[in-house]
Amino acid sequence: MIQTIVNDFIQIILYLVVIPSILGTLLVIINHNNKQKIVNILGFRAQVFGAFIGIIIHELSHLLMALVFRHKITSFRLVRLPSRKDPDDNSLGYVNHSWNERSVYQQVGNVFIGVAPIIGNTLAILALTQWLLPQVVATFESSGDFLDVSLLSGAPFGFWGLLIWVILCSNICTGGFDLSSADIKNARIGIVGFLIILVVISIPIGLFGWSLDGFKQFMIIIYSAMAFALVVSLLTNAAIRLLGRFKTSRATSRPRHLG
Repeated sequence: MIQTIVNDFIQIILYLVVIPSILGTLLVIINHNNKQKIVNILGFRAQVFGAFIGIIIHELSHLLMALVFRHKITSFRLVRLPSRKDPDDNSLGYVNHSWNERSVYQQVGNVFIGVAPIIGNTLAILALTQWLLPQVVATFESSGDFLDVSLLSGAPFGFWGLLIWVILCSNICTGGFDLSSADIKNARIGIVGFLIILVVISIPIGLFGWSLDGFKQFMIIIYSAMAFALVVSLLTNAAIRLLGRFKTSRATSRPRHLG
């Protein structure tokens, strides 16, 4: 019986923590690089215009999750333009909140509040793809062969629907998945309590022999959406790099006139 409980706990940790953490970390690294390159090529404020949808979903995810876990919201801005006069002003949005440190529920909530943008933007991409490319989402639930480019030919809104999907997905990925150091620090606050809760959940699952198949199937859909976002992020990164090279080549090829 104990062995069953341990096995269930390991599976829950693997599916709910380990795999999402790996995919989430990759998304954070790549999209942080995307935003940095946009700034280097087009200027600091360009990241707001090139990623504002993702930024809004990012902050809205923090906000909604904070409300779910009954945190007190002191102030928030879903998107903002940093001040040109303040070189230390790098904030594109924020959610300031406080909580009761004696409340286990609110303490554990910090884990979910910290990583909420990963959840929110993954669901946003899933919903957007379901609307514009439903045949791709169908592969999340079956074969998982979402990289088959032939699936794009069946877009219900044709070429324009596909183009809108590419632009919106790129915007969401670039602005939404870039967790700040404050987000990660906040998530660490409740991690011990979160792991204890997972242990407690594993006990009745093992005792009563409840199946984890439904949970695993749901998480596989989430992984597929995250992997899909990862592909979009990599393609966006490649496009930004090409733009940077094009801009550099144009600058160096301009003729110089001697006076």
